Amino acid sequence: MREGPAPPGISARVVDPAALRRRRWLVALGCLLFLLFCLHQILGDNGYLALRARQREVRQLENEVRRLAEENQRLDREVNRLRNDPRAIERVAREEMKLVRPGEVIYTLPAAPSPPASAQTRKK
Repeated sequence: MREGPAPPGISARVVDPAALRRRRWLVALGCLLFLLFCLHQILGDNGYLALRARQREVRQLENEVRRLAEENQRLDREVNRLRNDPRAIERVAREEMKLVRPGEVIYTLPAAPSPPASAQTRKK
């Protein structure tokens, strides 16, 4: 540092060490507060990560609504068929209610036999 009088037009500044320390502490505190604010904006209850989770949940719910609407349409078509189509009514009566027409005979076959047990299973 140069000692002596300051050049014309420039005033000499004396730096107080206590003021310099105070300023450094304030800057550090400001940086810490800014960092905490950023963390809160990312990790907080309404932060970026929570927003992304909500967006993912909205997409899943929209997909489920779409799937349920398609199923609703399918069921509406089936209801209309059952109300208006005698063949659809007969199919349900035969398959689900096990009904037959007069004079028809139903033959019920036994279930397929299970494969024979292996030699290791017999030893146990």
